[in-house]
Amino acid sequence: MKIHVLSDGKQTNEQFVKRVMQAESEMDALHFREYERTAKELYQLIDQCLQAGFPLHKMVVHDRLDVAHAHQIQTVQVGYRSLPIPVIRVRFSEFSIIESVHSIEELHKSEADQCMLSPIFHTSCKKDAIPLAADILQTAKRPYIALGGITPHNVHLVKSERIAIRSGFWEAENGCDILKIYREMRENYEEL
Repeated sequence: MKIHVLSDGKQTNEQFVKRVMQAESEMDALHFREYERTAKELYQLIDQCLQAGFPLHKMVVHDRLDVAHAHQIQTVQVGYRSLPIPVIRVRFSEFSIIESVHSIEELHKSEADQCMLSPIFHTSCKKDAIPLAADILQTAKRPYIALGGITPHNVHLVKSERIAIRSGFWEAENGCDILKIYREMRENYEEL
């Protein structure tokens, strides 16, 4: 199972860098989803992560194509407020694109290289969002990164081989330990 960690925009740069560096070995991707930061602030945060030794190939920038391009980050995540994917393909052909989608129909229509599908379960981040039903998720015709309400207690119910975590990582006492727990809970269930 691959684990993607999404930032939540609540840490100082120092807190952020310390937390992700402690858990870097356990995460497969780090998504910089920092809506409140300016381009300059996001650039500086990424720069501090790189200086601390966080691998460039594990970084994903949400929506800020200019910042991703400036740092030569190869993967971007886009959503409803982003440039259209065909425009990105022409203007920023170097990017691998992950699109945020919220239904099986959107997943199947997406022109992105990968999709992040949410919400899988109820989540405190989007209280009004209706989770995707398990029977609907089984109709997915392409792989996806599962997001939304995934905890160590329900991770075994997620059929995707890639999960994304936001609150579960940032609210845990120890980020590295919680990622290990997610993996152990999934692996223990798969062994049964």
